[in-house]
Amino acid sequence: MLVPTPEQIHSYATIHERIAVAIAELTPNQLQMRPADNEWSIQQVLLHLPDSEAVGYERIRRIIAEERPVLQLYDEDAWACNLHYHQQDPHLALELFKLLRQSSAVLLQQLPAADWKRVGLHAVNGAMNLYTIFQTYLHHGEAHLRQIEDVKRRLRGDR
Repeated sequence: MLVPTPEQIHSYATIHERIAVAIAELTPNQLQMRPADNEWSIQQVLLHLPDSEAVGYERIRRIIAEERPVLQLYDEDAWACNLHYHQQDPHLALELFKLLRQSSAVLLQQLPAADWKRVGLHAVNGAMNLYTIFQTYLHHGEAHLRQIEDVKRRLRGDR
């Protein structure tokens, strides 16, 4: 049976620390700079993280609490545009991301192994068990940390 390792849950719960280090020296202007017209700024990434995590927070809990719940989709680009990510506080967003992640990590650490097989129904991906949803969000934080580091390199002119 697939269950996350303690190291995976720790990484999931603490990715915000590595992101905070990655943005520590950036100015507000640097956070706002977009490397290309069709790419997000670091600020947009930082605001996306808690919004995406809120969706994940809800999905995780629905899978645990309900029998085969439907997992709603959301349009992340519409959220970035219509929720005015460029005007919001990126540090507050990172704090919210941290709290959502830590809350879920505490819950996930307490689950019996059988609960990791519980399933939600995703409109695009079909039936997804809790373990797969967890892996998706674990990798999501890591992917956005790599994106932040890439944007920083590109803004400095490194390739």
